[in-house]
Amino acid sequence: MVNQHLDIRAIVLAGGLGTRLRPAIGDLIPKPLAPVNGAPFLDHVLGNLEFSGIRKVTLSVGHLAFQFVSQYQNGYGNLNVSIESEESPLGTGGAFVRCAQTTSEPLILVLNGDTLLDYPIDKMLDTLGEKCVGVSLVSIAKEDGRASKVQLDSEGYLRTFNSRTQSLQGLSYSGVTLIKKDALARVPMLRPPFSIEEGVFEKLAQDGSLAGLVTEQPFIDIGTPDSYRAIRDNR
Repeated sequence: MVNQHLDIRAIVLAGGLGTRLRPAIGDLIPKPLAPVNGAPFLDHVLGNLEFSGIRKVTLSVGHLAFQFVSQYQNGYGNLNVSIESEESPLGTGGAFVRCAQTTSEPLILVLNGDTLLDYPIDKMLDTLGEKCVGVSLVSIAKEDGRASKVQLDSEGYLRTFNSRTQSLQGLSYSGVTLIKKDALARVPMLRPPFSIEEGVFEKLAQDGSLAGLVTEQPFIDIGTPDSYRAIRDNR
């Protein structure tokens, strides 16, 4: 039986414009709601969260926000879903901080609404400690260069978190981090819009308090027409 993680709130970042994907889905639906296997892609993301024992989710939305409200205002399965809509673009970092400041849960699982993978919550929880305020899932780097490249030290802590450099270890960020809410007090906030990698994770990595958990699970990304068509046609 899967543990229910009632002290964790998942924040799903789903507010992007999705301009790269428009050649494949048009401009009338937001990227996370692109159809895959007869359902919005975000349904699969939420289904994985539910299966992992998460019960509380905040969707951070912006572009075509009303469609998310229509789809999820009554929740999803056993998930209690709240929706936070940004009036102007905040970037992934600004959107995350805005949602995190309104949550009461001490732990936050932050993830992207356009990627899908399994969430080893128990392993991530085991990694957290007094020194470690967050755990990011990392995987073998994709060749397309879109994901942030990371470096791990001998103790498993992230030392670099930067999309502009190559990872000698061949690792990239998988888009999922479990973080203590109070860790945000350590991070000087930038003015939105800013990315979560630049504004939060890079700073925690420099502080030596962000661990990396290597996962061999494949992760699915629908950020480009080619990657979307591959999963749409094969899932």
